[in-house]
Amino acid sequence: MAVAQGCRSVLTASTTSSLALIMSVPFGASLLEMGALGTGRAAHSPGDVGKAQLLAILAIVVVLLALILRKISEEMISHEKLTLSHEALLKQVKGLQEEYNRMSNEAKESGALSRAEKETLLGRVSAAEEAKRSAETRVEAMISQAKGMDKEYDRLLDENNKLKRQLPQFQSSHLGYGSKKDM
Repeated sequence: MAVAQGCRSVLTASTTSSLALIMSVPFGASLLEMGALGTGRAAHSPGDVGKAQLLAILAIVVVLLALILRKISEEMISHEKLTLSHEALLKQVKGLQEEYNRMSNEAKESGALSRAEKETLLGRVSAAEEAKRSAETRVEAMISQAKGMDKEYDRLLDENNKLKRQLPQFQSSHLGYGSKKDM
């Protein structure tokens, strides 16, 4: 594309210079003839005036065509630049779209992995919660068992104290009746 653009600009430059050369010949000749007609130095025939006017008109048309050709060549160069720019943008868009698709697929795949991980983690969390409830139940059972043992200890302590108080009475009543020395 760059080679074609370079060729077009060279072609346009050579075409413009060729047209300037072609245009200068009739225009210059018509100016000379018109100048000769106006000064009266040459013989005037009706065909000479018409020929000079025709050459002047042709020269003007050539100048206009040269200007139009120059504008057309500028537009062609501009169009070529826009085409190249458009193609470059299309390549960029295609590359960006491929990158977007790749990133979207990676995100979907990583999302699928995280879902599986989430399910595993949720399973672990529910197992941990179940273990926590079980441990709390055992702790409550141990607390109630400790309270029951505390009550039993207090009851046994009271009974022990009661029996200690009764022991001297029992010893005195049994030792007093069972002693053969006193008889």
